[in-house]
Amino acid sequence: MYDPRFSDPRFSDPRSRASYPAPMGGWGPLPRPAPMGSPSTYPPGTGPSDWFINQLFRVLVVVVVVAFALPAVVVFPVAYGLASWGGWRWWTLALPGLAIVLAVIGAGWYLTGDPAAPFLWHTLGLRELFANPRHGPAIADLATSRWLTWLTHEAPLSAGAALIAAGAVIDHIATTPGDELSPTAQRRRQRHAANLQRRAIKTAAAAPLTVGRHQAPVLGGWTDGDLHSWRSGRWATIPSSAFGLGGVVLGVPGTGKTESLLRLGELALTQDMDVHVIDAKGDLATAVRFAALVAGHGIEAKLFPAEPYDGWRGSPDVLRNRLGQIIDYTEPFYEDGAGDILDTILTAPGGPPRSFTALVAALEAIATGQHDVKGVDRKTREGTLSRYRRFAATASGGLDGTWAFEDTRASYVLLDGVTLGKDAPRLARYLVEDFAHYATSRKPPDRRAMLLIDEFSALRLPNAAAKFEKLRSFGAGIWIAAQSPEGLHDDPREADRLLNTAGTILSHRIVDPDPVITRAGTLWRPERSHQLDPSGATGTGSLRLQHTHRIDPNDLRSLPAGVAWIVHAGHAAKIAVTRTTARPAEIPVTPAQPTAPAPLGTGDADKPPAREAGPTAPTTSPAAQQV
Repeated sequence: MYDPRFSDPRFSDPRSRASYPAPMGGWGPLPRPAPMGSPSTYPPGTGPSDWFINQLFRVLVVVVVVAFALPAVVVFPVAYGLASWGGWRWWTLALPGLAIVLAVIGAGWYLTGDPAAPFLWHTLGLRELFANPRHGPAIADLATSRWLTWLTHEAPLSAGAALIAAGAVIDHIATTPGDELSPTAQRRRQRHAANLQRRAIKTAAAAPLTVGRHQAPVLGGWTDGDLHSWRSGRWATIPSSAFGLGGVVLGVPGTGKTESLLRLGELALTQDMDVHVIDAKGDLATAVRFAALVAGHGIEAKLFPAEPYDGWRGSPDVLRNRLGQIIDYTEPFYEDGAGDILDTILTAPGGPPRSFTALVAALEAIATGQHDVKGVDRKTREGTLSRYRRFAATASGGLDGTWAFEDTRASYVLLDGVTLGKDAPRLARYLVEDFAHYATSRKPPDRRAMLLIDEFSALRLPNAAAKFEKLRSFGAGIWIAAQSPEGLHDDPREADRLLNTAGTILSHRIVDPDPVITRAGTLWRPERSHQLDPSGATGTGSLRLQHTHRIDPNDLRSLPAGVAWIVHAGHAAKIAVTRTTARPAEIPVTPAQPTAPAPLGTGDADKPPAREAGPTAPTTSPAAQQV
């Protein structure tokens, strides 16, 4: 005998035990199974239904739509298709549709004084079909002669109703149990995110320099995130205080690191800050663009090496520390010996040298025995001479100029890594040390400055994090750019410290996003689980809160060029950075000086360019030198 308790799941389903008490007294009469789809067996709205009933309901809906709102047959699929393709939310359709319906009803009520007038206007076709007198026009004649008029009457309310229905369908699909498991729903969310990103890129292309009552600097277009203090409508702004805190810009080549640095520099000028750039990759086109940008603010930028830099300002102690950054030593013995030689030269009765020509001459006198340095052997003296003489030949007078950071509001130091070779990072370290002295001693306290360093990894600067932390207290913010978090420094601990001390991290696409997303923190987000049966999700499951990263690592790995994530104070925002648009032709051209310095690495260190009197000598125009 067939026993349904052994095969019918409704008898063993725990959800139905309350409705079916266990039989008593042995083999008694079997309980009747609950009706299909009852609350005791399935959650509300999830029970199986008859296929014929479903099809009949769909046919009824189609008949009603054709009879009462034929234009909706066209408007609904078009609106739903556009919303699905663009990843729109349900309210982007429902709200305009509701506005259309209310506007039509309000207009009809206002013009006729009857709130039912719009509905009478809408049903003109049905009223003419069923209200004709006997022996009047045939239905076929009416349909062929009046169909355009009927569609015109039905169009306003039908269009609004179709938009509302399309929005309701999108919302229903999005709230269906297990919706996140659907490939269609996943594609719709991806299209929505891509649509926001495209809109932010278009917005960034037309971004102003400042916006709002407080004239907040605009970094680009806003996409998404919880860094709300940096948002002003559709714009992503940057507080003025963030410039002085410094930061790190990351991104693989071609993703927009240099564009972000240029944008930061341009915005800093609007905040009355001095902007200085050290370009360790030697991009001449970027130097010309920078000069054009600052020229738009009425400033003539100093361009190195076209205009030699005065690297000899400061006391003997300052110069000793600066000169010590040039040479890399493998043994402390030789480093201490070179330090003793520099002390002897810098503290000589005639004062410290003010050019590499004078320095090399003093080193030659010590190496040949004309001047004695106690405790330093001949090998150390000759080695020190050869190292500094080689560097002086490479610099070829580039550090014996007439201007320094305090003499200009903007400068661009271009270092050709291919031509300079190993001397490129040495020269960069020398200039960074001079900037530190300028920020702490030569700069007025109320004057703010920013230093931008592109390809920071090429500098190999020791104790960089400690130096940058110190300079913040003196109103000098340093922004450094590298291709990856690991590329910030050869020492992994120093790279981590640079990230930890950075006031802001602006990351374009990178291969390893973990160091960035870790510093962005996590959010409490709900995580759902679903119970499934052969027909799909049953509607039951569990919900729990769990820590998830603010930034999706896969998103950071696949960002398009110009788009970046900003991490600041435990919050994050996704933005499209505005690209600067200044052109080299905008640089004002002035007559060149008779004696233009030779590029680094091509001249003779014994023949530096002549220095004119005064704190700042006349310089040639960037356009005359570079364009």
